[in-house]
Amino acid sequence: MSIAEYNVRKLYWISALTSMWFVAGNWLYFYRRYMHDGQLGILDGVTFAIGFIVEIPSGTLADRFGRKKILVLGLILNVVGFLLHAVGGYKLIFIAQTCLTVGWAFVSGADDALVYDSLQVENKESIWKKVIAKKYQITIGVTLLSYIAGAVLYSIWFRLTFIVEGIVIIPAVFIALSMKENIIKEHKSTNFMATLKDGMTSLFKGKNITFALIALIFLGVGYSFDFGTLTTFNLDRVGVHASGQAITLTIAGLLSIFILSKLENIRSIRDEKLGLFVTVTAMTLSILLLGLASSLLIGVMAIMLVRICSNTLLPWLNDLVQHNVSSRHRATALSSLAVLYKIPYILIAPIAGTMSQNGQLKSLLYFISSIMSTGIVVYLLLSFNSYLNKKAKI
Repeated sequence: MSIAEYNVRKLYWISALTSMWFVAGNWLYFYRRYMHDGQLGILDGVTFAIGFIVEIPSGTLADRFGRKKILVLGLILNVVGFLLHAVGGYKLIFIAQTCLTVGWAFVSGADDALVYDSLQVENKESIWKKVIAKKYQITIGVTLLSYIAGAVLYSIWFRLTFIVEGIVIIPAVFIALSMKENIIKEHKSTNFMATLKDGMTSLFKGKNITFALIALIFLGVGYSFDFGTLTTFNLDRVGVHASGQAITLTIAGLLSIFILSKLENIRSIRDEKLGLFVTVTAMTLSILLLGLASSLLIGVMAIMLVRICSNTLLPWLNDLVQHNVSSRHRATALSSLAVLYKIPYILIAPIAGTMSQNGQLKSLLYFISSIMSTGIVVYLLLSFNSYLNKKAKI
């Protein structure tokens, strides 16, 4: 077995172990034992802002000193964060959530960059689109199973979901330690600040400008619905509570797995810009529909479509960015991508908590859909400009 194949298998295992989101369908009710929704929104926004600040430097550290070291450190912080949550208390939850957001920042970019480098060294980088699609299929599939297990664990003891989630990540730490990293000389050719600057700017050159726009607006909204309070608050608003939320997320996940299994075929049918346009437009209309929704069925369908679009966009953009940056800046560029799609969440989280408490979530959804509509117009203008440039060169 080659190093690349070995690392790909390890990536799948790490993805599976870190995707056991036993807390996904019940974390809101755990948090409400220690705080009201306004406090929850502030805590969520502040801790993710900390992760946001760490995100790009963590990618640069991975580029400079090795992806494996940063990956292992991030996984250890995840273990600590989940176990601290189980103790409870507002202040301790704040510390625990900070550990998680910093840990996620360290993991993001480092794991994918490590594996992509292995593939590139063996001239197998063309299969990355299959690898990243399968990774997200595994991630979603395991998450779905954990929703059901999480509901059972929460019914036994409300702290148990965080305890078990912390424990299952421990094997991931040892799996990461066993990965084989290709040391590429160019990683150490510049100092830290130069690597940081070059890695960030690489995401805003050429084709990557369009991908950055999609990440900032559409993946940002998707991330807010995927992990944050918006899905939970809105499902709660239309009358879907703990067990119903688990079922809703499970169905959306199953549909996402099916679409990801066909993603390579979908991307080969027509121009990728058209495919991205259809995806972001469907996502925008879903947010607007959710704002208009007053019934359980329409609200659930809208959130499902948002989740499906988001789950499709993330591996798609990951692959496109990987192919358009050098190995020297890969982890920094991927971390920069993660920063872009976390910006909206940092802004939305505190507002969502307060607006949920005041019954004003619909107004927030209308505002988000208007921003997304503007993003579609800018995307079309960028695509048209690219078309004119190509035509001028002919």
